[in-house]
Amino acid sequence: MSEQDTPETRDDGTDPLDQIRFLARAESRVRIVEWLSESPPATQRELRTQLDISRTTVARSLRSLEERGWVTNDDGGYRLTRVGAAIGSEFSELLDTVRQVEELSEF
Repeated sequence: MSEQDTPETRDDGTDPLDQIRFLARAESRVRIVEWLSESPPATQRELRTQLDISRTTVARSLRSLEERGWVTNDDGGYRLTRVGAAIGSEFSELLDTVRQVEELSEF
């Protein structure tokens, strides 16, 4: 690893900030990860119905989450992997913190 490729700035798709950006850039990915973290495995149809997201968006979001290793498809039902569950949990906590700060700043 060169001096320019520190763990904080890796250029191999595993940079932590890139991972956060990937999830935060698409509300559909956030909603799918949140849903799967609180529910049993779900089919694409169930996700479309429960989250009111188009078929194309659900399919594209699941594909990109699978490519990252955050979601897996077991017997037709999608579920979070351990990595996906950990990232989803921490991201959800971050969202809650930001919402609380915003509410407090109104006073």
